[in-house]
Amino acid sequence: PFSGAPDPHNCYMLERGMRTLHARMPILTSNSAELARRLQNHPNVVRVQHVTLPSHSDYEVAQRVVPKGCGMLGIVVAGGNGFHVKVEHLL
Repeated sequence: PFSGAPDPHNCYMLERGMRTLHARMPILTSNSAELARRLQNHPNVVRVQHVTLPSHSDYEVAQRVVPKGCGMLGIVVAGGNGFHVKVEHLL
């Protein structure tokens, strides 16, 4: 989509995204932290990786670098390949 000379529509979309990032980012980080907390207690979830959880390996570093968290979230689902495919379809 982006080359050396993007078309006007791509420029508009990029500018719009940059203009609204300050409004979207707090919601993104809040939602991902809440989802991580909830998934942590789910019986079919083996592990949750999110920097706002004390169980994360880089929790202390993340508190200094990204104190409000981030939107990245990783989960390990119990039940093997068949079950994780079902979970992916629910997302």
